[in-house]
Amino acid sequence: MKQTQQDLIIRVEDQGLGMHKATGAERQGTGFGLSSVRERLRQVGGVCTSSPL
Repeated sequence: MKQTQQDLIIRVEDQGLGMHKATGAERQGTGFGLSSVRERLRQVGGVCTSSPL
């Protein structure tokens, strides 16, 4: 976690299967994963960016 004057930055890593490693495209699955995180952050004025490791 990192805080600047304007932002709170939280980095999360997991071993999940939510992204294609080669393209970074999100996989369609049965969970809510990143779409849920994005929606919750949007509601409080936040932003979610994601990329494969």
